[in-house]
Amino acid sequence: MPNENDTYQADAQVRRGVRLAAKGKMKDAIACLEKALASVPDHAFGHLHLGLALAREGKSDEMRVHLERALELQPSGAAFRLFVGCVHFDAGDYEAASREFARGVEINPENDLLSAYYVLNDWAAGNTNAATRFDPDDMPDSTEFLARLLMLIEAELRG
Repeated sequence: MPNENDTYQADAQVRRGVRLAAKGKMKDAIACLEKALASVPDHAFGHLHLGLALAREGKSDEMRVHLERALELQPSGAAFRLFVGCVHFDAGDYEAASREFARGVEINPENDLLSAYYVLNDWAAGNTNAATRFDPDDMPDSTEFLARLLMLIEAELRG
């Protein structure tokens, strides 16, 4: 069982791993996150961020293990559902993304970003009427969301 110092060290490793991932240093990020999980195996954020880093590396089998574990450890974490839904969305698995976004919205109906991704996913899955459900007053100003939205609009315009 990890002690307080183990948890403190694991938290530091996770933060370092997240910073490295943000810089595109995936191998180093993965190593930091794996180190954190070696000392605190049930570190939900460690599993989440390791799953995200593995997804960026295209390691989908390993990614799934860590994302599923993160959701087991934080089943009522709406932000966890958002991140996992985005991984599925980016992989084109709109059904899995829809489940995660729907669960996230159920957990936190006030989360505009989750709601917007839920609609965006429905549109990407082929429901062309979904775009009409966007409320301009509730559109998130997330760069990542807007980039995905623009990519979908461009794809639709190209036919």
